[in-house]
Amino acid sequence: MSIPTFVDLQEFIVNKKFIVKEVAVLKQGTVLTHYIFTSPVPWKFLTRSDRSCASWLSAYHHGLRWEDEMCALQNVLKIYNWWLQNNF
Repeated sequence: MSIPTFVDLQEFIVNKKFIVKEVAVLKQGTVLTHYIFTSPVPWKFLTRSDRSCASWLSAYHHGLRWEDEMCALQNVLKIYNWWLQNNF
C-alpha cells in the first residue's frame, strides 16, 4: 500500500494573483519540509484592498504575517523541483 504525501500551500492574494507564503510537506505524520517565504514587495507598497485581504487571511485563516520569512520567494520552484526529484 502506498503512503500518501500531503503538500500544504498557504498564500496571500495580491493583484488577483496567488503569492505563496508557506509550503509544508508531510508523509506519515512527519514533516518532510517546511518553508515560509519572503514577500515579493514591502507591505507599504500593497494597495489598500490587498492589505485588507492579507490582514483578513492573517487573522482568520492561516495566521501568517506578510513580514514573516524564512527563505527567499524565488527559491519556491528550486525547492519544489528538488523535493520532487528526491522523493518520487
